[in-house]
Amino acid sequence: VGKLEKELSIVREELELKIQECEQVHEVMFDLKKAHSAEIDGAAVEKERLKEQLKAAKDFSSSRQQETERRFRQLERDLKRETEERLKAAENSAKRDAESAMKTAKARESELSRQVAHWQDVALKEAVVA
Repeated sequence: VGKLEKELSIVREELELKIQECEQVHEVMFDLKKAHSAEIDGAAVEKERLKEQLKAAKDFSSSRQQETERRFRQLERDLKRETEERLKAAENSAKRDAESAMKTAKARESELSRQVAHWQDVALKEAVVA
């Protein structure tokens, strides 16, 4: 009986040690699960932050593209207007130059007509005298 009690006492001690060991393993597992859960939560927060950054970058890119397109359209309009203004100015200048050349030609024609009339008159007077 004493031997059985001693063996029972040893088995109880071993069982108690195994229980403590299991409790320690359970605590470690609980701590690991808690740490893993915290990592998952941190990763989820980081994922959400990165998604927000990506959305902001896309919004910024879209905004920049829209601004670039708006500026391009404005430059196109400005260039078209400026080209039309320059064309109109060139047309007006050419018209003024043509009108001035026409006046000069008419004045020259008038001067030549006067000279012809003068020399015809001179020739007629010489013919009468002779």
